[in-house]
Amino acid sequence: MYYRNIICPLDGTELMDRALEAAQYLVKLSDAKLILINVVEKWYRAEEVATDSKEWQALHNGWMEEGKTIVREAAERVKKNGVKRVDMLISEGDAAYEIVAVAKERVADLIVMSCHRHSAVANFFEDSVIERVTRNAPCPVFMIME
Repeated sequence: MYYRNIICPLDGTELMDRALEAAQYLVKLSDAKLILINVVEKWYRAEEVATDSKEWQALHNGWMEEGKTIVREAAERVKKNGVKRVDMLISEGDAAYEIVAVAKERVADLIVMSCHRHSAVANFFEDSVIERVTRNAPCPVFMIME
């Protein structure tokens, strides 16, 4: 199969490294563009949590910087390994929503992402990011399992 645009969401985990390696391999096979994205979850204001304080802003800025570092280091690594075309994105919001939105906007042919196993109890209370991405993505999702 020929790919033009492959998205690889990055979360900074060891499993992310395996997804990045798989994405890199597929990109090199088809001379595709690799789109690296890190999504910083946006917390919305609630009565119990003051999300507009200086402390909160400093914490949030730290997460954004960490995301930029994750994406930058991943881009440097794949370029060193022969990937020619890499786009780097930092997004803010719901991870699944942002990944799907980028896939639609960039006309992605494939999303390669890590899949962390969750307990049945965790899955009962909340859909995982991977489940929401696979349900809503405009393209196939290649999951790298834990």
